[in-house]
Amino acid sequence: MKSFTLFLFLIITTTVLVNSCSQIEKNEDLKSYLDNNWLSPENYIISKFKDHDYVFVGEFHRIKHDLELIKNTIPKLHENGVYNLGFEFASYELQLQLDSLLNMRKFDRVLARNIIFDVNPGFNYKDYIDVFEAAWTFNSSLKDGQKRFRIIGLTESYVKCKDGEALWQDLDTDAFMADVILKEIVSKDEKALIFMGVNHAVTKYPFPKYDIEKDSLLGYGKRTGNIVYDSIKDKSFTIYLHAAWHSLDFKKLVIPVHGKVDSVLDTYKNKRVGFDTKNTPFGKLSSSNTFYKYGNEPFTLDKFCDGYIYQTRFTESQSIQIEDNFYTENNIDEFKCFLRKVGVNEEIVNSLTIESANKLDEDNVEKFFKLLIE
Repeated sequence: MKSFTLFLFLIITTTVLVNSCSQIEKNEDLKSYLDNNWLSPENYIISKFKDHDYVFVGEFHRIKHDLELIKNTIPKLHENGVYNLGFEFASYELQLQLDSLLNMRKFDRVLARNIIFDVNPGFNYKDYIDVFEAAWTFNSSLKDGQKRFRIIGLTESYVKCKDGEALWQDLDTDAFMADVILKEIVSKDEKALIFMGVNHAVTKYPFPKYDIEKDSLLGYGKRTGNIVYDSIKDKSFTIYLHAAWHSLDFKKLVIPVHGKVDSVLDTYKNKRVGFDTKNTPFGKLSSSNTFYKYGNEPFTLDKFCDGYIYQTRFTESQSIQIEDNFYTENNIDEFKCFLRKVGVNEEIVNSLTIESANKLDEDNVEKFFKLLIE
């Protein structure tokens, strides 16, 4: 019996050592790739335009350093012949106003707020409005005759509140945004950085329609990036901005590829980097605890995105700020109607004042990321 126990102990120990050595070897492959291909996030984005015309950058939403990255990249885009930023968070129906905003003598923040409000009255975030101001500031620095930088609103306006109407128009949002990209950018043979939520930004990845309760794959949906990819193929490239993934039941958040990217980047002092997933050691990193795996098993990082940008640890991520004076006498009633249509309690809605509305905030990203699991 003792000899059997010793034998079992040796088997277990050997297995642990082999797995440990395998993980160390894999981490060394990842580190070696980074050491030989290191680019800052800004330069990584620009580098993708050497071989692609349309770079989709997918975000989690409401993470401060992601918006800072987009603002910082605008001058580099223009310098490299990319004059368009496709922006999920602006209404295409107000495109003439947005074009005017970016070329005014003085930045009109009230107009900028209205452009955001027209897409989603609950999206009262300063950092998204700051993207407009960053583009305006850059355009103000250009000389006469230089091509202006443009932000293109990709989203449909929500339906203004009326009894019996749905909140948003009866449209397929992904199809709508794809149509704007094809019409406003692709058909004009111009390049663009396209910034949107990652679920819209996937191009080659087939997005699953999965019935969690029945544990059944119903098929695949067409997201904005998928639709554009069907027309332009490998002229497109998808970059994921490091953030959480949805869990298998969509009720929790999980760390991408079981924290393997975080583990490697944690060994570097400077963590801001962009890197390819296609045909690299990072692409083969797998995940088994996310909704994204359904219909795509074995699910690996290179199936989800072509490139990846990491800027900081989850514990150091910061939420964006609320915009001061977003709600006014001119729009507070519209905002209250919006809240009713999304199911907010009538008593809460009626108690809102302009002052209290301007202090409203959703659960911030720090709270979200405290719940992360590997």
